[in-house]
Amino acid sequence: MPHNLMKSRIQLFILLMCVIYSLIEVSIVFAHRLDREETYSHDYYRQKTLMGDWNGVRSSLHDRGFDLELEYFGDFFGNVVGGGVKKAHATNYLEAEILIDAERWIGWTGARFFFLAYGLASTDPSVQINTRQTISSIEATDTIKLFEAWWQQSLFNDHFSIKAGLYSLDTEFDFKDTANVFINGAFGTGIDLTEMGPRGPAIYPLSALGVRLKEEWKGLYLLTAVVDGVPGDPNNPHGTQVVLNDDDGFLIANEIGYKIEAPDHPRLHLGVGAWVYTTELSDIANPSRTKRGRHSIYGFIDLRLFSESPGNPQGLDAFFRVGVADKEAGRFKRNISFGLAYTGLFPDRESDVLGFAVSSGWAGDSLRNSNRSNGTPIEDEEVVLELTYVITPRPWLNLQPDIQWFIHPGLSPTADDTLYLGLRAEIIF
Repeated sequence: MPHNLMKSRIQLFILLMCVIYSLIEVSIVFAHRLDREETYSHDYYRQKTLMGDWNGVRSSLHDRGFDLELEYFGDFFGNVVGGGVKKAHATNYLEAEILIDAERWIGWTGARFFFLAYGLASTDPSVQINTRQTISSIEATDTIKLFEAWWQQSLFNDHFSIKAGLYSLDTEFDFKDTANVFINGAFGTGIDLTEMGPRGPAIYPLSALGVRLKEEWKGLYLLTAVVDGVPGDPNNPHGTQVVLNDDDGFLIANEIGYKIEAPDHPRLHLGVGAWVYTTELSDIANPSRTKRGRHSIYGFIDLRLFSESPGNPQGLDAFFRVGVADKEAGRFKRNISFGLAYTGLFPDRESDVLGFAVSSGWAGDSLRNSNRSNGTPIEDEEVVLELTYVITPRPWLNLQPDIQWFIHPGLSPTADDTLYLGLRAEIIF
């Protein structure tokens, strides 16, 4: 049997086993739905968007199952200490979303369709100090692309769901609400995960064709996803590229956790996950040495520590995360991050959020050995600290002054520690 045909059959077998496993599990799971995409409504458009209800057009579309949103993010940063030449950077991101509720549209119970396209123009501030803990979570290659396009079907009274199409893992896996306050990309998906794989995994700014299965039971949940192991086109980073090669393999992601958010209970989210590649990945120090099954594991806790009163959004939230990656194929073998965010700390500023977070990444063994043999040794650890404050002068507008301090940026033993000052602006149209 030809080698490529055998490899394709093995990959297909792994995919089918993941699907069968989750279908078996759902037969013993009975749960209520705990989370969902943005809940659009007539009041949402009238109160929380700049352009309002479009003289009733949005409400009319909503009643027919169609919800549309346009959102802008602008990040503006400059290094004031370290980082070589002092330079200002700007990242402008505009996204358009369409969510279709097929039940309201054509009576198809439990079905949803979602499309997200974005345009990006960025000067990539992280390139200046060669950090993988990106200063802006939205910086990437300039492009216009269709990023997500999927169908989701909920079954068994929303106890189980399947999602298929163009998908980004970071929308559901390793997702921590408190960490989402911060601008630095390291507080989203951990760098133990983002720095694995030939091009990195299927997370922003790369999505991939895949299938995601989810089941829940009294706050417990299980997520399983199988996506293309090499998202996009390695030879063309622009636009929407879907290329499926025999040697891409799959990236299989699993997360099990417990999540509860109810008026009579403090918010709590615990998660443990693992990602594994079915294709062979190279050793950084010795590219000719490849291995199948390179993997990363992680765990996190995201919770409300203190509320000013029961059910009150004002209070202190925290997250803590640790991740471990393959020390031969990962740029970082270990990542630890934690943060605190207080909503409504100051009188008469009930919606403002003050946050502080730290992320530390330890260099992988093969990366350190490779640099040492080339005569360019690197530091063992890179650390970033972020202090941020979110102001909401209007329901559709967020302004976020931000300070980030990098220690050993880019793991370089010669680069100066660097201080960035910046501002994020977010507008919902």
